[in-house]
Amino acid sequence: MMPKRFTSRSSPFLPDTLPALQGGWLKAYTALWIALAAIAFVMTGLNAWKGFEPFEHTYGHYGLVSAGSGDRIGAVVGSEAIAKGFKAGDTILAINEVPMEEIGTGYLAARKALIREEGEAIAFTVRNAKGNVRTERLTRLKENTRLPETARKLSLGLNLATDLAFLCAAILLFRRRCEPVPALLALGFTMILVAPNLAVNVWLDQASLAAGLETINIFGNTLLLLGLLAFPEGRMSRIAWLIGCALLVCGAITALLPAIKNEVALPIFAAMLAVAVVRQILRYRRLPDGITRQQIRWSIFGFAVGAMLLVIQTSLGLVNPLISPTSPMLASIAIVAGNLSGVCLAAGLVISLMRYRLYDADTVIGRSAAYGVLTLGFLALFAGSQEVIEALSETYFGDQIGALAGGMAAAIATVLVVPLHRRANEWAERRFQKELVRLRRELPRLVSDLRETATTDRIAEIVAERAAACVKATHAAVLVGPEVLGAAGVSSKAVNHWLAQGHVEETNAKDVLTDRLFPHRLALDCEGVGRVGWLLLGPHADGSRLVKDERNTLAEIAEPVARALAISQSRDFERRQMGAILTSFNERVRALEEMVVPRAGEAPALA
Repeated sequence: MMPKRFTSRSSPFLPDTLPALQGGWLKAYTALWIALAAIAFVMTGLNAWKGFEPFEHTYGHYGLVSAGSGDRIGAVVGSEAIAKGFKAGDTILAINEVPMEEIGTGYLAARKALIREEGEAIAFTVRNAKGNVRTERLTRLKENTRLPETARKLSLGLNLATDLAFLCAAILLFRRRCEPVPALLALGFTMILVAPNLAVNVWLDQASLAAGLETINIFGNTLLLLGLLAFPEGRMSRIAWLIGCALLVCGAITALLPAIKNEVALPIFAAMLAVAVVRQILRYRRLPDGITRQQIRWSIFGFAVGAMLLVIQTSLGLVNPLISPTSPMLASIAIVAGNLSGVCLAAGLVISLMRYRLYDADTVIGRSAAYGVLTLGFLALFAGSQEVIEALSETYFGDQIGALAGGMAAAIATVLVVPLHRRANEWAERRFQKELVRLRRELPRLVSDLRETATTDRIAEIVAERAAACVKATHAAVLVGPEVLGAAGVSSKAVNHWLAQGHVEETNAKDVLTDRLFPHRLALDCEGVGRVGWLLLGPHADGSRLVKDERNTLAEIAEPVARALAISQSRDFERRQMGAILTSFNERVRALEEMVVPRAGEAPALA
């Protein structure tokens, strides 16, 4: 047992639980959220409106791509620039003989220096890696921005979808604003949405306004992390309070000194996010089965998927930091992964806090893992087969068979994907749906053994207990004929009252799902006997119904359970008959003994 000094965390300055909003605080919060939501709605519309208008790509119009600082070339994509010898890594010293020190390296400065009419040329003075300086003229051509513009519009559309997802999450969480964690997350999501994109910043041309909105965005991320530290019921340890205070200080410093955002603030926020996730994982491992554990499971799943997508985006960026102009396919994958990461994070939190289908987490996680393994396996099979086919063709035929190798590799991967899919599903079930696997494998063997020794009542009790525990139903009961022979989590009196209303004979699925006590009813049938009884199950603890995988598992155990009950019931009947015969025999023997052996003071009956 944990020592008392570790279990008691109460303090007049650091409460164990964040207070619920009520009274004046609730009214003030509501007014603030509505105001920020209005700004977020307007900014989302402006981001879409101005974002889809023609965009000034600065260096991109001349076939060059700047690398971060703005005065260094990161990639050369235009045919004219390539022909004139521009190389990635060259430093731009001057534009039209105006030094870069006078022009500046920011987007707005480059925009003013490079904006020209279509077909007009500009002189670029560059220095290469060897230190050689030369001046070349490049023509402004719209063709140079075709791929970057496609990638930008794709990114803009996905950003808009992400913003709408965040807005929906904020609205759903705002409905539960009296609770501290939903209130923090709703305000955080809303504050994140007030930041304008680059196109709106250029259109507004108000640096102070843009800086103010960016400050609100920074504090929005801070509130999100604070909400995650207290997730899901608002409990705060001393460490969580310390991290929360550090986040607020970091947010304030970043707002005052926006120049340190990328170098200092973002790494700190990333580290604090990792701490919050690790804290949730540790809490999850200590918690017993229940609603809180399922809430944390959903949130961790959202974080895991979001982190995986961010790793994909970051990996593509590390492979080629300028994938947008040079590889549209990789750029599209990176853009999609980056935007979906935020959506997955928000979805996991919203499902957890709204307590919607909490017990679907195991199924969703298992299927996601199976599809992930299947995708990686298919890619590995395809790539490996292609390399082997090309190597064999080069060895035995002296040349490479080119595109035919890709087709043959795809065919091989397609043939092998079916067994791979089966293996991936089996692995995911064993890893993420252990209870269902245990129910499917162990219960039929158990009842097969018990049917030779245990009573029907005992078998029915075991089936009800195991079924309810493995599918996480609140209660279960087993009916054999008109009698309740086993129940778990519900009294026999409640089941008998339910039976008196004639529910068990209903076959309409809609009527079954609207039943509050037993929405799930499994007929226990076996070949040669017919219907033995019913397995009745209640909903999950959050009120949700059993999912397809759970119902399929129950259907698999129905036949062995029904056969065990039928055999046990038949044996019980034989035992009762044998008991009745023995009782009658004993009574007759006793009567004969009384006739033969006289009692004290009586004459023998036979005399």
